[in-house]
Amino acid sequence: MTAAGQVRSEIVSRLKAAGLDAAEAYEDERFRERSGSVVAVGAKQAELAHAGLMNYLGEQYDAESGRTVEVYGRKLKMAASLDVYAPRRKGARGCEQTAEAVSEALLDGLADGLTLDELSWEKTEWDEESCKQKSIAEMKKVPQNLHS
Repeated sequence: MTAAGQVRSEIVSRLKAAGLDAAEAYEDERFRERSGSVVAVGAKQAELAHAGLMNYLGEQYDAESGRTVEVYGRKLKMAASLDVYAPRRKGARGCEQTAEAVSEALLDGLADGLTLDELSWEKTEWDEESCKQKSIAEMKKVPQNLHS
């Protein structure tokens, strides 16, 4: 799985753990067929960067071994797209309530090494069957607890 795919998967898992219906945007395009609100998680932009000499990220405590270990890898900056779809019968408030729940779920915490830098929502749009509210979440993924 790609780095961006891992982040998308983590976001979907976090939203589901918070009781929301969520799916990766590219795995299930039939969002309008669902009876309730759903969040489609995609990647708008991703930047994978070298961390430094030989991709050295620093040191991290490994609780399993009880030792401090050196960590190597790359840093990922990603703009995730979060599109909320809600049935028209729920109205704009249905979209907004789901968007608020998404915000709370992501602000409450993500997996180790994944941080949310910024979350912004755009205006609600309508079509014949549903409303859609778009969001961009600026995220970074690097191992946590590093000491360099």
